[in-house]
Amino acid sequence: MEHRSHALLTELEIVVFFFLLASTVLIRLFTASREQSTKAALLADALSEAQSVADIVCHTDDPAATLTEMGFQAPTGANGNGSWILEGESRQTEVSLSEEQQPAGRMLRCTVQVLDLQGEELVSLPSARFRGVTP
Repeated sequence: MEHRSHALLTELEIVVFFFLLASTVLIRLFTASREQSTKAALLADALSEAQSVADIVCHTDDPAATLTEMGFQAPTGANGNGSWILEGESRQTEVSLSEEQQPAGRMLRCTVQVLDLQGEELVSLPSARFRGVTP
């Protein structure tokens, strides 16, 4: 009879160990799933912000004034070259503008980058707009 009780205790220990192991695996799985979901939401928000900024900037007659109205800080590089920067709570948005004069008009190129607080790039969205010369 005593041998049976030791066998029963051993079986119960194995079952408890199995459920402990299974719960550890499930907790890790749910934690990884939540982290991935959070990162996906952050990337979706960053992409939406980059698309909005690029759309507004590339479809205005005065991109610099528009960026200033949106709260971006002007570039501090030589001759005003550099990125327009908007600091947010959880990310930083940078806009780089370049303009090329062509015989048929001008090409405005805009690159919007959204960075996290550590400076890692979340999204980079290039955009361009050609404005022809009106006769």
